[in-house]
Amino acid sequence: MRTIIAIAMVLAACVANAAPIYLSCSGDRWDEEKSLVHDTFSLVVDPDSRTVTHQGWTLKIYGGDVGEILASTGGGRNWRFVHLDRVTGEVRVSVPFREHAGGFEGTCKPDQKLF
Repeated sequence: MRTIIAIAMVLAACVANAAPIYLSCSGDRWDEEKSLVHDTFSLVVDPDSRTVTHQGWTLKIYGGDVGEILASTGGGRNWRFVHLDRVTGEVRVSVPFREHAGGFEGTCKPDQKLF
C-alpha cells in the first residue's frame, strides 16, 4: 500500500511541476500591403502558470481540451489570441491590426531554450 501511495505522489509531482515547453513556429501571415509573408517565432507554453508567451506577451490559457490550447490577453487595443493544436502542432495567432495586417497560420515543433 505504501508503494502505491509513493508512486501516486511522484506522478502527481511530475504533473504539477511540468517544465515550460519551448516551440518554434513557422508559417505565413498577411502584411499591411496584403502580401503573404513567411514568419518564424517562438512560443513558450507553461503548464504550471497556465500561460503562453508570444513575442514578449503573456497570454492566459483559458480553454481547450486534451488536443488543443486556447490562450489570449485582455481585450481592447492590446489583445492577442493563440490557438495551438497539441497533436499536429498547427497554430493560429491573431494580433492587433497595427502589428500584423492578418492572422498567422503555421505549425510549431518542439525546440529547446539555448540560454
